[in-house]
Amino acid sequence: MILEIDAGNTAIKWRVINREGAVVLAAKRLLLTQIVELRNATTGLDIDNARIACVAGEDVRNELSCWVKESWGLTPEIALTQKSFAGLTVSYSDPRRLGVDRWLAMLAARKACGKAVCVIDCGSAITADFVTADGLHQGGYIVPGLRLMKKAVLGDTRQISMTGGPLENRIHWGKNTDEAVNFGIFRMAVKFLESIFTEIKHIDTNCRFYITGGDADQIKRMLRVAEGLDVVWSADLVFDGLAVAFP
Repeated sequence: MILEIDAGNTAIKWRVINREGAVVLAAKRLLLTQIVELRNATTGLDIDNARIACVAGEDVRNELSCWVKESWGLTPEIALTQKSFAGLTVSYSDPRRLGVDRWLAMLAARKACGKAVCVIDCGSAITADFVTADGLHQGGYIVPGLRLMKKAVLGDTRQISMTGGPLENRIHWGKNTDEAVNFGIFRMAVKFLESIFTEIKHIDTNCRFYITGGDADQIKRMLRVAEGLDVVWSADLVFDGLAVAFP
């Protein structure tokens, strides 16, 4: 069985698949501070290969690699962004500056449909990357994710309580400060993504949009402009990219 790990900036996703690619075991997202729970959940599993995508920093990547070696005697396959691979050419002059999670998501999207793709990841940051039908990455956008935007307001404004309610996915005029912050955050995120959809519709009407990330479900119902377009909501796009990077 193959252990796959996607270590993001704030959370870890993992799953175990068999050699045919079928998911054998998958778990909820864990905070980076909960790596011990990942160890406990996988104890005793018959793992013969491991793949890791990590944007959380070298320390986390090394910790995960050492744990895999200690647990199963394996050297995990570590995904690293490449300039040109599997028909995808990234636009960055230094491909190492492109997050490996974005690269893997583009690899997976391109393999899945073979036409122009726009990959949107709604995680700690909201990212958007556009790849033409011939595999040329046109570049991307990175903006703060929902919780980073909320932290920017609440963390730097003494007049607003840090104990504000949870994010509520509505776009409306707020009737109190918490609502005003939450609704404003969603409005900014949704309008940013709507502008991406609108721009790409004028560039390539055949483009397929892939949307992934921990906050994708919250944003999904708000994207009215996505109706009628070729949109795929995929929770495991980075994992799918690992299979492309390490066939």
